[in-house]
Amino acid sequence: MGLLKLPEEIQKALLGLNDQRVIRYFSERRLRLLHMMPAPGMQIEKFNQMIVEARLST
Repeated sequence: MGLLKLPEEIQKALLGLNDQRVIRYFSERRLRLLHMMPAPGMQIEKFNQMIVEARLST
């Protein structure tokens, strides 16, 4: 899929997650949506929104 092509900030945040429910929230399908966005800034903004959604859904 190309996780290593995501901005380093997102990679570090994903590696630092401890809550299993939040980790499972970030399926390959959801991360692919980030990967398809054209700009790193847009990817980071959407990722931050997804983090909030993940924590609210648990």
